[in-house]
Amino acid sequence: MRKRSPMTCLWIPLLAALLFIFAEGTGQAETKYYRWAAGLTTSNWYPISVTFSGKLEKDIPNLKMTVAPGGGISNPVSVGKGDAQLGWSYSTNLSAAYKGLPPYDKKYENLRFVATLMKSPLCAGVRARSDIHSWKDLIGKKVAMGIPTFAGNKLGRLVLAAYGVDEAKMKQMGGRIDNLDLNASADQMKDGLIDCIVILADPVQATWQDLDHTIPGGIRFVGIEEPDVWEKFSSKNPDYIKTEIPANYGPFKSHTKSVSIPGDCSVIFARADVPDEIVYNLVKHIFDHLEDTRKIVGGVRNLDLETATAGDTIPVHPGALKYFKEKGLDTSKLIIK
Repeated sequence: MRKRSPMTCLWIPLLAALLFIFAEGTGQAETKYYRWAAGLTTSNWYPISVTFSGKLEKDIPNLKMTVAPGGGISNPVSVGKGDAQLGWSYSTNLSAAYKGLPPYDKKYENLRFVATLMKSPLCAGVRARSDIHSWKDLIGKKVAMGIPTFAGNKLGRLVLAAYGVDEAKMKQMGGRIDNLDLNASADQMKDGLIDCIVILADPVQATWQDLDHTIPGGIRFVGIEEPDVWEKFSSKNPDYIKTEIPANYGPFKSHTKSVSIPGDCSVIFARADVPDEIVYNLVKHIFDHLEDTRKIVGGVRNLDLETATAGDTIPVHPGALKYFKEKGLDTSKLIIK
């Protein structure tokens, strides 16, 4: 057997070391997989999430985003537990999740505010030719509230409670509350099996427009007409905001009367450990190109930078805070942790 020369013995480990260094220097960084918990695919939240996930993937090397359906109540849990890194919810739900208040059974103190994109009204849609003209008229009717993990289900029940009505009383008066998803609710309304659908979202979305075109005479929306009921609701639920669906809103020709209803701020939020770069780039894309953002869905047509910090019921993410300061917004009232 030939013996290796001393020089060969020296070169082999040196060459191996050089190859290792070269491989380290040219190797690709590990891909990061992030999940964004949105709403139903027919909601406003979903297309916004898809659009800006694509922009983030172009900005951040090796970032892969997935958008998943979710709900306003369940999303804070998904993000808090780490099943998702970004999410949509409402300001009241985020406050409750952060503090561990019902319907949440623990505190999710790792949630961070990113931005408010819209103020969402509690839409109660009925057939335009029906005899239902206010929430009071829904007592004893068949009402689809959405599945229990959706924020509209919770808020709808709170509105009925202001009238002194719960699920048991609805049944006593010949009505019922159904916990149906949006697609099932729409099908049953077309078939005449329910009288009203309740959703916490801007009316200008695919499901409402489909119902308006399908149901003879179209649809319209009802609100709270009684001042004493408003006072009772507001005193017990001060975190909710008063919103309005104006007459002749959007494509709904049969909605000829402006109505006032409770609502909430639709908020994008993130885990505290999401890198500042990702959140900063997200907020920058949204608000540096407002006209493009407004075109994604009807619900953000009134989006404005000045309202971006509304609904900040939990600590703000540093990435978002950096952007707001750059734009000269008043950040003194934001919760900083």
